[in-house]
Amino acid sequence: MTTDSLGGAIVWWCTARRGDSAPQLRVQRVTASGISEWGNGGVLIEQSFSPAGNAAAATDGAGGAFVTCHSARGASLRSQHVLKSGQREWSESGVMVARGGNRRIASSIVRDASRGLYLSWQEFRYGVAPVVLCQRLDSLGVMQWDPDGIRPTTSFAQCRVAPLSCDGSGNLLVAWEAASRSNSAQHRVWVQKL
Repeated sequence: MTTDSLGGAIVWWCTARRGDSAPQLRVQRVTASGISEWGNGGVLIEQSFSPAGNAAAATDGAGGAFVTCHSARGASLRSQHVLKSGQREWSESGVMVARGGNRRIASSIVRDASRGLYLSWQEFRYGVAPVVLCQRLDSLGVMQWDPDGIRPTTSFAQCRVAPLSCDGSGNLLVAWEAASRSNSAQHRVWVQKL
């Protein structure tokens, strides 16, 4: 759950109905008065949600929401923008952020200053240890950075991403926890501005 920036909340959940081949991911806006704005079942975000990959949501600053999740279709990470009215702004299936057979965990998203969003995730791209990757989508859902995402660091083999933040000037602040190379039992938190 996250704020809708208008005194209400954005809530997302996974549901599996009898006969469904995979669970669905849905999202709902609840006003400050407790009214469900987007119908009884909310808005369908992903028809084939992969719960192992998690989901993340953030306000768009105008009563709508950005939602990112791992889809079982093509093992992809997808994002969607739902407007205050409950309409999906991007294509019906959202936009693909990352694809391929690598295991991913959607970790954190935050809106940028231009009606787009930043997102980060952990990906098991280089063997068994996860790396942190980031992407920026504009207001139309178009990737602004390398299609494979960018790594805020290449100095660590195993990282866990922390919640994202913006610095007020349109830049992303990403933090991650990583084990020290000299002492794997010792962990530190690092921050990078992108």
